[in-house]
Amino acid sequence: MSTQLFISDKMLKSESLPYEASDHVSKALNIDSSPESAMRLRTLPPQGGTLEPLMYYDAEVTNGGHHQYFWNTHGLFIDLLASGLEYYGATEHLTLFR
Repeated sequence: MSTQLFISDKMLKSESLPYEASDHVSKALNIDSSPESAMRLRTLPPQGGTLEPLMYYDAEVTNGGHHQYFWNTHGLFIDLLASGLEYYGATEHLTLFR
């Protein structure tokens, strides 16, 4: 299945764009909390494969803290999350995550 995400100038100013793009990736690849989902995300380039784990991490930490993130994901996306934080230059978050 081939899908595309088109980003307009107005979307770039939207704070919800990362979450919308993450949802798009998640739906397109049928992502859940299974090892198979993590493997599918690892086949993507870093800008796409790390987006869903990053947005999920943000939502879980905001809602319930780091423990909730690790509890709910069983550690399946730790490498993707660390790669995403590094790729997007979130050095302070990467230090906290590690």
